[in-house]
Amino acid sequence: MNKLTPKDVAWLESRLRSAVQPEDVQPDPAFVTRARDELMHLKITAPRPSPAVLVAVAFSCSALVAALLLLMRRRMR
Repeated sequence: MNKLTPKDVAWLESRLRSAVQPEDVQPDPAFVTRARDELMHLKITAPRPSPAVLVAVAFSCSALVAALLLLMRRRMR
């Protein structure tokens, strides 16, 4: 998985700053620092496919094999 680089975080911060007017509420600098640190050290895990997806893939593969066997059997006749 791709991680956010410091350059990505800087770009996000610049986009947020341009979207917020100076007279609007400004976030606490300590919060911004903590959030940035947590984001940069966050461990990202790949999502696991649900059992329903695995069952669907198994049935699809079985159907493909059965169809190929039937086609081969018809060709041999």
